[in-house]
Amino acid sequence: SDAEELAMLWIDPQELEAELRWEDADGDVFPHIYGPINIGAVFAQTHLTPDPDGVFRKFGLPE
Repeated sequence: SDAEELAMLWIDPQELEAELRWEDADGDVFPHIYGPINIGAVFAQTHLTPDPDGVFRKFGLPE
């Protein structure tokens, strides 16, 4: 990817009004949100930048 920054939203599934499905993708399970994300479900955001190789690395939960 040529992205210079990534904004990650941390979402509380109990507060989410849209449908949330956990779906398989290449042997891993990922959450997919079907519908708008209500602001009340977002409890934090993290801004990530890629390393020199252009890869966004793993990160921890927000404090």
